[in-house]
Amino acid sequence: MEACQELYNKADWKNYTITVHGIKSSMLSIGAVALSEMAKALEMAGKREDYAYIREHHAEMLVEYRRV
Repeated sequence: MEACQELYNKADWKNYTITVHGIKSSMLSIGAVALSEMAKALEMAGKREDYAYIREHHAEMLVEYRRV
């Protein structure tokens, strides 16, 4: 998650998208379905270059990650 935050801070959306893809898969494998879905939505936003969505929802994913 630290790498994800660093990429977010740098607005490195290409690598951010790749990183949240990994988070999506990892969280699904441990049963953290809500977090996986959040990461999936951020990944899809990155693929469609919807950076406003990422900026709006990134913090929500961090909160859920800390909760999990």
